[in-house]
Amino acid sequence: MATKLVERLDNMRRRATGNGVTQCMLCSAEFGLLGSRSYGAMCHDCRKYVCQKNCGLETYDQKRADLIFLCKICSENREMWKKSGAWFFKEVPEFM
Repeated sequence: MATKLVERLDNMRRRATGNGVTQCMLCSAEFGLLGSRSYGAMCHDCRKYVCQKNCGLETYDQKRADLIFLCKICSENREMWKKSGAWFFKEVPEFM
């Protein structure tokens, strides 16, 4: 199960084609002030911009007691840390 999570995360990283500044890091949608196709939001973890439509999600951060926005890559990375038990050992296991 853990190797599938790592493979999925690696595939998501490989497919990310945008620059994360003027376009969505994941789907390459252009951002702009007037007539923009999409609105960008900064990911709390990686500090890259992604569109709010399909490439990110809002989640609750218990440390800050506030809502934060995460791109799908960082969200998946957090899931991998939770499901693999890496959070307990503070590192990703060797078999991953």
